[in-house]
Amino acid sequence: WEVKSQEVLSDPHRQNYKSALQEWSQSQSLSIPTYKTIEINKKHNNPKRFFCTVYIKDQPIGKGWGKSMKLAEKEAANNALKKLSKNIINI
Repeated sequence: WEVKSQEVLSDPHRQNYKSALQEWSQSQSLSIPTYKTIEINKKHNNPKRFFCTVYIKDQPIGKGWGKSMKLAEKEAANNALKKLSKNIINI
């Protein structure tokens, strides 16, 4: 129980960064995030196979890499949330 509660407290989004970013953008009366992902490398299981940029109002707010499109989008959303929480970017 203690380990699980520490996991939840350390990551309040529970690694569901895309949903958290969408909820944040809607709470700010902004458009929903859009993701543009490109395949950089054809090699499977390459952690830098896909590169993703997430946008709100046509402004890039986060970038991420992943071995799948889903993981690249997840990392981009997580990086955007980190920037927003630190007030690094303004939309």
